[in-house]
Amino acid sequence: MAKALEGTPGASIELLEEGADMHVERSVIKAGGTIPEHSHKVASSYVVVKGSGELTGKSGRRVSTGDTVLIPAGQQHGWKGGEGDGLTIVGVFNGPQEQ
Repeated sequence: MAKALEGTPGASIELLEEGADMHVERSVIKAGGTIPEHSHKVASSYVVVKGSGELTGKSGRRVSTGDTVLIPAGQQHGWKGGEGDGLTIVGVFNGPQEQ
């Protein structure tokens, strides 16, 4: 079940799969919604599966369906949903889910 991210209006996240060495999450960010800049202890990779929007932070850029993004461990990043459908991303993290 998707849950709202605290302090992130218009965004939800769902844990899709979790193992000892990695986990997969889906984030849905409505048009104009955001996930504020943050970092993870582990490297992560993302695929934009629907819509368009922006990756914010050091490697900030516009993203759209089919794009992939690699984020090194500790690098600040965030997301903003674009117009229309917003942005749906799937992230693969090299480690268990952070608490």
